[in-house]
Amino acid sequence: MVPPARGTIPDLSTDSKLKEWASSLLVEQGVIKSSEEVQTATLRSLTDHPGLSSSLQVLAINYAGDAKKSYPPTFILKRNREGAQGAVKYGGSWREAAFLADYSVALSPTSPRCYYCGWSEQEGEFLILMDDIPERAGFEEKKCVALNEVLGNQDTVLKGDVEKQARYVREAFKTAARLHAVNWCNDDLKKMEYLKGWSWYTGIDEAKWRGSISLAKMGFSAGSEKIAWNSNLHQLLSDAFENSTYQAFCEHLQRKPFTLCHGDWHASNMFMVEGATVNTVCFDWSEVGIFEPCGDLGQLVISDVRPEIFRKHSREWVEEYWACLRESVQSRGVSFDYSLENCWEDYQQRAIEKWSWLLCVLLLYPLPAARLQYFHDQLSSFLDHHGWPEKVELKSVVILPPSRS
Repeated sequence: MVPPARGTIPDLSTDSKLKEWASSLLVEQGVIKSSEEVQTATLRSLTDHPGLSSSLQVLAINYAGDAKKSYPPTFILKRNREGAQGAVKYGGSWREAAFLADYSVALSPTSPRCYYCGWSEQEGEFLILMDDIPERAGFEEKKCVALNEVLGNQDTVLKGDVEKQARYVREAFKTAARLHAVNWCNDDLKKMEYLKGWSWYTGIDEAKWRGSISLAKMGFSAGSEKIAWNSNLHQLLSDAFENSTYQAFCEHLQRKPFTLCHGDWHASNMFMVEGATVNTVCFDWSEVGIFEPCGDLGQLVISDVRPEIFRKHSREWVEEYWACLRESVQSRGVSFDYSLENCWEDYQQRAIEKWSWLLCVLLLYPLPAARLQYFHDQLSSFLDHHGWPEKVELKSVVILPPSRS
């Protein structure tokens, strides 16, 4: 696979400029043979996929003659929303383009192929051109469905084919294992300053960690009246702010395995593509960072999986994740000193820690009360099933921008 082209933000303000840029890029990337095969190039918005600081558009290509049968007709263009440069600059969303420029080939086929990654950290702008996964799957005569359409989400509870839901979550866990194996305990990750969490693994930037905890505490204090609390959970979170220290956090990181984590691993960021096998394709790498891998797993389960399903299947999902992770890591000639029981324990603890922090932060956002209540109830159900710890220490790498030296 050809690595994506990288550069600055192209001027796509007119149809002619868009066509010139797209046709030249597709030739360079080996998608088409000649720019003359492109008749028109147009953009249309994906209005059902809004983002806090980014927008998704469909780049539709009309090819000449028989080329229509040979080339994919659409691609996805992701960039900052107009007027959102400040939010992108602060939130570090430009990092996704920088990351995919370096890693998109290694992530294949579990992430969309990228054709162009452009960004400006100084201006707070980015632009990514990638495969349109559902369209690509249809072009290759495969079935494709968004995982949240199978599991339901915070607004729509689906009680359809439970076994299919469990099977798809299992496949997502196995995909996570393969992704986590690629950079298992790779110290080179700690040198990549566009990755969230890199500074904490080198023992610096306590201020950023304190800011992360303060943000959660602010949400917990300001938004507590938005939901009906489980009294045990409310007390657990209240105590968590007193239990959490930067020194304990850094010491913990040195004891645990780490890898490259997606950082926002939930069903709305995954497609399930069915051919001879089921392949999970994940996207939206804006929260990518270095952390403990089981945090990704826990986010998916609490975000999207109904309690009656995760109570029955969690252990088998983690067992398959661990077996796939071990095989993938060892096949790369890397030492793997991580037992199944350690993995199971980490899955439970990281899920609770991540969602304890995340629930508090979400209370700061103008989300519907029913959605906030859903997340609260999911976390409570997870704790009911796996056991309530004596205390929680908050750990997180999501939402806040990366540190810069």
